[in-house]
Amino acid sequence: MPVYVKVTRHGKPDFYVASRAHHADVGGTFPGSMGPAAKFTRKPAHSPVKIMRGGKIVADILALLLNNVRTPEEREGDLGAQIAACQTGAQRLREICERYGVARAKRAAADLLVYSRK
Repeated sequence: MPVYVKVTRHGKPDFYVASRAHHADVGGTFPGSMGPAAKFTRKPAHSPVKIMRGGKIVADILALLLNNVRTPEEREGDLGAQIAACQTGAQRLREICERYGVARAKRAAADLLVYSRK
């Protein structure tokens, strides 16, 4: 989820937040949802789609996802929880930027990426 700290919402986001999860009953033909195209070429088998636009769930995308699982109510709850986690993460990141400044937060994020690569 893109995070905009500055007043303007045009241009590149200041940060991104993410919530990783395994959703039961969501996948494809191959175990782990990794078909040959993704598994051997390291390219996604399908293009990603946005489930949210402008801070709102895209109803058609949500319906497409839920129509292709056996337990749509559970999956909708899981997706809602993931979205809420991203929204909470974005709010906390904005609080960090307010307290320490955007530049310092960006330096810390860059430092974390370097550290994690090591």
